[in-house]
Amino acid sequence: MNVVEVHDLLFEKLQANGVAESVHRELSHVLDFPEEFFVEVVLRDASKMPQAERAILEVTEVLKEKGVELNAIVRAIWEVKAVESEGAAYGSTGVPRNAFCFRVLLRSGAREESVHVNVTRAAAEELRRKAGVYPDPEMLEQVVREFAKVELSLGGLSHWDPLRDPERDLTAARMTYVLSLERVFPFQPPDTSSERVERPR
Repeated sequence: MNVVEVHDLLFEKLQANGVAESVHRELSHVLDFPEEFFVEVVLRDASKMPQAERAILEVTEVLKEKGVELNAIVRAIWEVKAVESEGAAYGSTGVPRNAFCFRVLLRSGAREESVHVNVTRAAAEELRRKAGVYPDPEMLEQVVREFAKVELSLGGLSHWDPLRDPERDLTAARMTYVLSLERVFPFQPPDTSSERVERPR
């Protein structure tokens, strides 16, 4: 089979499963590699992901019968609706982490999902060096919002699926990258010569 045939088969199955209307056709694609086909299906509505995944399974079975391998990703386009500080971050065992926890509300079509972004203290220190002051919760919330947008914008094998991975760490290295994007860092270092700047608790 060639790329066109796999593409047509894919959208036939997506249509049959009632999800074709939710597919972002410009971002979705079929690629032909020497030993397999790679399919990326991008949805505007995450609530349709089960139907899209069922369609992918059906395509996989058809190709398997023809001796053709398929590697596929189904992901959704998410928007960040709100960011809220939740104080200190905790590990899975309940032990406090050296990080600040933020709850991020995401929406994709009819589905909403809450995830958590943990800002390490090393990342907060990196932000302090850039801003010239210890970051307050509002500043951290803004950076977390932009970090989530950056992570959610990635496609292919680098994509972030918040349904399967509802927790993300904003490390010092990731903070450096986020702050390198001019649109992400609108802060102007204040004049602190006559005022005391306190570290957030």
